[in-house]
Amino acid sequence: MQGIDSCVCFAHQLPPAKVTAYLLPYIKKFADDKSWRIRYLVADRIMDLAKGIGFDQAKEVLLPFYSGFLKDAESEVRTAAVGRLSDFCKILDAQSIIVKLIPSLKELESDSFTYVRSALAENILSICPIIERSPTNDHVLPIFLNLLRDDNSEVRLNLFKRLEDLNQVIGIENLQESIIPSLTDLSQDKNWRIKLSVV
Repeated sequence: MQGIDSCVCFAHQLPPAKVTAYLLPYIKKFADDKSWRIRYLVADRIMDLAKGIGFDQAKEVLLPFYSGFLKDAESEVRTAAVGRLSDFCKILDAQSIIVKLIPSLKELESDSFTYVRSALAENILSICPIIERSPTNDHVLPIFLNLLRDDNSEVRLNLFKRLEDLNQVIGIENLQESIIPSLTDLSQDKNWRIKLSVV
């Protein structure tokens, strides 16, 4: 665990050539580690690593690791990766997101762990302004509509936290028939925290 923190610290201090020569082998080793806790830490600190090695290099070097974390066997690693989706996608181009990440995100919409789907719901709409209208309609909207029908009210509620990102791209007035019934259901939820959040 301290090794990952050391990589982050050194990445911010060393020149790019030395980062490539000395740090990247360690980052790869940690990203592929047998211990899920190590992989979790890499997923959780991926933006710190990206800032340290530089966003240009991070796009090439860290994207394969990040994509792997979204498909990791451990739900905690998947959750950590999805939790960094909004920030990590800001350093990527639209094509990389569409080709390398969206297929994994589609699989996560039916993940057996509620907290994975909840993290996805909270972050999926953040990629809409990056990939723009047509890919949003083709790829993100189906995920959004499926999560809107999720059995768990926390998952459905989390979708509304980033609704403005979707509105910027396609306009939520086109989705009123889908959104209003879900909001109505949430406003009648047994959990008072859910009702308070809707208000």
